Amino acid sequence: MSNLQNDVICFYYNIQDLAEHVFKLTSYAGRMFSPEVGDYLLDKVKLTHDDRDIFDSFLQDALFRVADELSPFAKYLPEPIYTFRTYDNATLVYYEDGLEATAGLVVHNRNTNKHYLTIKNTELLSEEDLLDKEFFIETPHFELIELFIEKLAWFNERAIDSADEAIKNALCYYVIYKWLVAPFPKEASYYMNEYDVNMVLLNRRLNSQNKVINRRARYF
Repeated sequence: MSNLQNDVICFYYNIQDLAEHVFKLTSYAGRMFSPEVGDYLLDKVKLTHDDRDIFDSFLQDALFRVADELSPFAKYLPEPIYTFRTYDNATLVYYEDGLEATAGLVVHNRNTNKHYLTIKNTELLSEEDLLDKEFFIETPHFELIELFIEKLAWFNERAIDSADEAIKNALCYYVIYKWLVAPFPKEASYYMNEYDVNMVLLNRRLNSQNKVINRRARYF
């Protein structure tokens, strides 16, 4: 989905909806596999609700990649140009030594891929501090991701919906690529290609101009 406010365009996606879409796509993925792949291995192709932690990790990789592609359209916006939000609308920050964690922030530990909701203001001096239940509680998965770009003067607003769809597709296809690339690199290349196709489409849509095309009349 997308939202246009002043000079900023926000693309936002419900993470559970993205997960369900990926689960569905991977349940069909076996159809493109070679006959040599046995039924046992085909079961390994499917991403399911039991794999939600892995999905979240791959989705973050996908988001960082898409955000990097969108960075030329967000030169004058504060960094980062994306956010994760939890069910309680908290904002994500990444752990680093000396981080001032204020109540309400969710701290992501990249080393463990776990998230902790700050319940009391504190300074983080080591990763072990995240385990102090006086200040933090481990929090479940994020529910919403947002991507922000500038609305340039010449931007064609009619291209927003197709750009939104391209971002959604790119995120999902990259997650599937990451899931398959180790056990099935040949089949994974299809999803990487689909990611690339959608990123090309996205760039075309974001570079489309809001202008009337005047065509010269031809007389016969």
